[in-house]
Amino acid sequence: GDYPKNEKVNQALDIILKETSRIQEMAFTLYEKEKEAIIDLTEVSERRFLINEEALKELNRRNVQLIERKFESPLWVRCSPLHIERVIDNLLNNASNAIPPEGGELSIRSYRKDRWAVVEINNTGQISDEEKERFLLGESRGRGLHISTRLIRNMKGVLSVESGEGQTTFYVMLPVVEPNDAEDD
Repeated sequence: GDYPKNEKVNQALDIILKETSRIQEMAFTLYEKEKEAIIDLTEVSERRFLINEEALKELNRRNVQLIERKFESPLWVRCSPLHIERVIDNLLNNASNAIPPEGGELSIRSYRKDRWAVVEINNTGQISDEEKERFLLGESRGRGLHISTRLIRNMKGVLSVESGEGQTTFYVMLPVVEPNDAEDD
């Protein structure tokens, strides 16, 4: 159509198109198990972080400094693409909401640690030891963390949290698929 052609408009339209497709796919998978695929966890994480950034702008949370730390790419993992997107969205949303009203930082990075592909989401704001214990026992207050924990376990991964000194960090860890294994699929 006829619209102002600039990078921001194109970026917004691209996000809308991808999110509309994702919502449609989610609806189709309500009654059937989604097939696993080999994906680059870094690429998914970067895209979800960008979408979270746009959501923060829409919510007028200008006092949140967004930081993309070092990304290692590719980080090949075998999982349900919609499920890992949901996990990362939940964690980014929770981290954004946990940042104090006066502001703070939200950062993301990805890397390989031994046989694990890791996405690290860090935010200003600390969770209590009691809440951390609930999380570790799978008894989190919100549905988002509980669902995220279940989804990661189903993907043979680990979801962990560290909190202290005014910071909270969540780690999403999924088994790495070696490149030659990825080519066989």
